[in-house]
Amino acid sequence: MDATECRGANWYEIGFRDGLFGMQRMDFVYTEQCGKHGVKLDAAAYAKGWQEGVWEYDKRKIHGGTD
Repeated sequence: MDATECRGANWYEIGFRDGLFGMQRMDFVYTEQCGKHGVKLDAAAYAKGWQEGVWEYDKRKIHGGTD
């Protein structure tokens, strides 16, 4: 992520997206990338979004991706 993306990041939405696509948590990557630009990741918002995204991912997987 570049400086502009880091400053404008909605950490909940980023976490949700990562979880929804079945990705493992990437907060450690964002922490490193955004830390270089002086931006601190909201770990709680990211974790909540990721957990809810994973829940939705699993729900869709169970229903054959149609839900």
